[in-house]
Amino acid sequence: MGALADKLESLSRKHRERWVVEMEPHNYSDGTTHFTHVGYDAKDAAGNPIKVRVADYVTPELGELLELMHNNVDEIISALRKT
Repeated sequence: MGALADKLESLSRKHRERWVVEMEPHNYSDGTTHFTHVGYDAKDAAGNPIKVRVADYVTPELGELLELMHNNVDEIISALRKT
């Protein structure tokens, strides 16, 4: 498990922003009520606010999983190192 913990730690160093699940409302005849995206707020080179999307048009469950894993990566790494 140490190698997995090391890899997760290496990947997580670059992006420490808190990710959020965003629900984009849509009403389609097939019953779709929203699209799910995962992303975070940032600033462009000029300092203007922008929205960065990590994943677009994912299932709500996948969006939640991505958000939980990213936002809790330190705890996941710690748990892996204890095994």
